[in-house]
Amino acid sequence: MHGLQTFLQLVATTPEGFAVPSITVQDQPRFPWRGLLIDVSRHFIPLDVIKRNLDGMAAVKMNVFHWHLSDDQGFRVESKTFPKLQELGSDGLYFSQDQIRS
Repeated sequence: MHGLQTFLQLVATTPEGFAVPSITVQDQPRFPWRGLLIDVSRHFIPLDVIKRNLDGMAAVKMNVFHWHLSDDQGFRVESKTFPKLQELGSDGLYFSQDQIRS
């Protein structure tokens, strides 16, 4: 996946079409953990914004996504066992279990 992102960053548009330079890439991360934390437990962020952030993470080769979904100030995941959690802890702004899986 990271190799594909590097390749896409090298593609150039020319009058004749697309061109990619002939190069050798020796690419390795400085740190093995390059991630992003998004805290939706306190401030809800719509799913399309989360997915756009994931696309941006892939473009810059970030490899860890931490999605903070619950704490004492909010509960943003649908609970089929304890529905009062999302009812009282989300003001109606929570992610369904299917949205979390996608």
